[in-house]
Amino acid sequence: MVKEKETEQDSSVNLHCIDAIEISLFIEKQGLGFYEMAAKNAGNPAVKKIFTQLAEEEKEHIQSLQTKARFLQPVVLKKSNSRKSTDHFIANRLKGKVFPDRKTWNAENCAGISSDLEALEVGIQSEKRSIAVLSE
Repeated sequence: MVKEKETEQDSSVNLHCIDAIEISLFIEKQGLGFYEMAAKNAGNPAVKKIFTQLAEEEKEHIQSLQTKARFLQPVVLKKSNSRKSTDHFIANRLKGKVFPDRKTWNAENCAGISSDLEALEVGIQSEKRSIAVLSE
């Protein structure tokens, strides 16, 4: 069990293995949605290709995490009190902090990415933010 401190005002949250998987699934699904939207709006074919590849990687990660969650499901059903803590963690610590918000990231932002290296940098920076948020 991992003990995660939210803020000085909040009590600490106990995160279990299934919680880590749920949190990771949330991040991967956010990434998938972002990369699919970015690929759709990309004007440069090389940029579109990078975002499409990143989206495919997120799909693979989601499948892997869902398999792990299904494996743990029988155990989780017996002791499932932590869902509320996981939802709270996601709402307060993750939403909008890893991937750019799809509502504000639009075709204009994608048009500003002129090379596959710039597109890859967007992905790298998002992954770094993911690690930073989870390391806090």
